[in-house]
Amino acid sequence: MEINKLISILKEKGKVLVKLLDNPWDEAWGEKGMIAELSYLGQRSEHEFLYDYNKHKEHNLTIQGHDWWLKGGATGTAFEAGIMKEDNIHETVYHSDDVPVEIIENGFLAEYINSGCKTSYVKWLEDKLTEMTKKYE
Repeated sequence: MEINKLISILKEKGKVLVKLLDNPWDEAWGEKGMIAELSYLGQRSEHEFLYDYNKHKEHNLTIQGHDWWLKGGATGTAFEAGIMKEDNIHETVYHSDDVPVEIIENGFLAEYINSGCKTSYVKWLEDKLTEMTKKYE
């Protein structure tokens, strides 16, 4: 998703439910197909996002790869390698380009994203409300 549009939505909404279209970065725990709540944390040299996988843990655990090095040379999950803790699955990821996610929430937010509208989400909602109330005047 285009980074500036995503940041705008996150600043207005706080966080959104997303499906990962690819790994967020090379050494990320999150993998293609996982579901996370995404929040925007701000900008340093790059834009900082928090991927929180906890609410969809059962789904995400079925997707996690066994590509982390374990002692002895074998590979396993990030939990087996001690990289992630199963009771608090989240990671901070830095992006400077498009973010490999798709917003999967239903309702007005999904309609706004699919509309391709160039205005802000709040402005779009205001226009939608005006349009809907005109039908009942």
